[in-house]
Amino acid sequence: MKSVNGFTLIEVLIASTLGLVLITTAAELLVSARDWQRSEQHYSKRTEDIRLLSTLLRRAVRSAGDPGCHWQWQTNLTKTPRLSAQPAIANPHNAAIDSESDVLVIQRWQPTGKAMMSTAVSESAVISLDRDHNRGFGHPVLLSADAGASCVLFNQASEAPKDLNRGPGWAGDASTTGASALNHIPEDGYQALAGMLTLYEPERVAFYIDDSVTGSSSSLFRRRLSAGNRREELLVGINAMQLAYAVDPDRDGDADAWVSATDVADWQQVVAVSVRVQLAAAASPEDGWIIITQALRNGLPHD
Repeated sequence: MKSVNGFTLIEVLIASTLGLVLITTAAELLVSARDWQRSEQHYSKRTEDIRLLSTLLRRAVRSAGDPGCHWQWQTNLTKTPRLSAQPAIANPHNAAIDSESDVLVIQRWQPTGKAMMSTAVSESAVISLDRDHNRGFGHPVLLSADAGASCVLFNQASEAPKDLNRGPGWAGDASTTGASALNHIPEDGYQALAGMLTLYEPERVAFYIDDSVTGSSSSLFRRRLSAGNRREELLVGINAMQLAYAVDPDRDGDADAWVSATDVADWQQVVAVSVRVQLAAAASPEDGWIIITQALRNGLPHD
């Protein structure tokens, strides 16, 4: 009688059990691998967010109070208070931004381009350029010359597109008592300028936290004077921002106290700022805070 080749019931059960174990193990490994990949992606994104946030805010705070050119070289011809020495950090309550977190407002002069003078040297009120300067009448102008330590601040006193005019100009009819000069005429004559000129304009940047564009989270936003103060979303997933200001009322070079914005009596006395920003992906309310502390070049005087 021939024997029948095949598996017994016990062999089939053993094989099925082993197969089930292998499949279960493989599934668990796959789930673990996916969890690890998600965790790694989350960690990488958080690390990248921290790097971007730190770089962005640190660079912005370092630029606060930048006078454009060295203030010891700067000749101020303006006759308007708005162009007196400005604090590096401005009062956030004047920014008119609705945010549950603190608002960081930075002021500085920023370069907007270069232009060559049409003449070799200019010692007159009018400085002719080889291109349009995009400064309308009354617009503040700060320029420095590459040739020599020369820097001058004034209000544009004409509408000529290629001529910068540092002359008196007039806000209103010069023949009436209500008229006022935009600039004063220096007693020693206008500073001689030569070579390539760098033009600057006043910049004000406000950072704040608000609901993201998608509404699914909160984000870090920015408003820039040079961009028409439009709302710019910078980084999604930012929970909060807290600010503290170091003040030096006696001007001895040492911070006397760290205070909130409501306790700053004079923004010219702010010598450092501490920015604390919390990522939305933090594991707990105490976790995820990025702290940036930076000394300021504040209250730089004009000649």
